[in-house]
Amino acid sequence: MAELPLPDLDPTSDRAVSRQIVDHIRHAIERGVLAEGDKVPSEAHNALASPL
Repeated sequence: MAELPLPDLDPTSDRAVSRQIVDHIRHAIERGVLAEGDKVPSEAHNALASPL
């Protein structure tokens, strides 16, 4: 499984938190951190959901 660093989410941003997460994952793919078919670790999922 790829190591996906956690994003800095800004709940006060004009961009929805869900959009910030999508952008973070998209940038990780563009940088080669994640490849097609890679699974995002559940720890990352839980950490991403905790600020919500």
